[in-house]
Amino acid sequence: FTITGVIMETCGGAVSVSNLASAVAQSATLADGAALSNLVSFTVAPHTMGLAIVKTASPAGGAALATGAALAYVIAVTNTGSSTLYSLTVTDTVPSWFEVATTGQEFPFFVPTVTDIPGTGTRYEWNATEAFIGPGMTFSFTLQGTVVESCVPGSFANRATADGYESGCGRTAAAQSNAVSHAHTGFAPGITVSKEMGPA
Repeated sequence: FTITGVIMETCGGAVSVSNLASAVAQSATLADGAALSNLVSFTVAPHTMGLAIVKTASPAGGAALATGAALAYVIAVTNTGSSTLYSLTVTDTVPSWFEVATTGQEFPFFVPTVTDIPGTGTRYEWNATEAFIGPGMTFSFTLQGTVVESCVPGSFANRATADGYESGCGRTAAAQSNAVSHAHTGFAPGITVSKEMGPA
């Protein structure tokens, strides 16, 4: 006799399982018989949850950027656990002097929600309630644009965030990326005056 199946997810810690089989036989002429098998034991390890998020930039973080320079951010989110996560949300807040021209995202994500954050910058949020990210899967998101004029030059460092929901046990996984920093060199106001006189 053979029984096959699939180990289901456990929400608590590791679960130890032990069982044995039994057999009973009846005979009209002989004494009834019964027997028990050997005990078989195993441990079911719980599913783990994990997200990793990495943010890169071009030019690389640490560079000084002048007005008019091109800038791009790439955000990569990976499920590092063994549980499938749903309702993935990815958020990144960029400096006010970064004017985003295009965004990039993988299906089933659509263009992000854009929110101005006074005194900080602009927040881009990708969310897809029907999206799931399975173990080992990676989703990538991009922001591309231009550095615009800033009256207050200086450095801006930011991190992207991601979170997802594990429906089986009602748990949430969240992660924060590495910080990426750029310095805006500002602008140098100036005017040139030339004067000519003629005839000499």
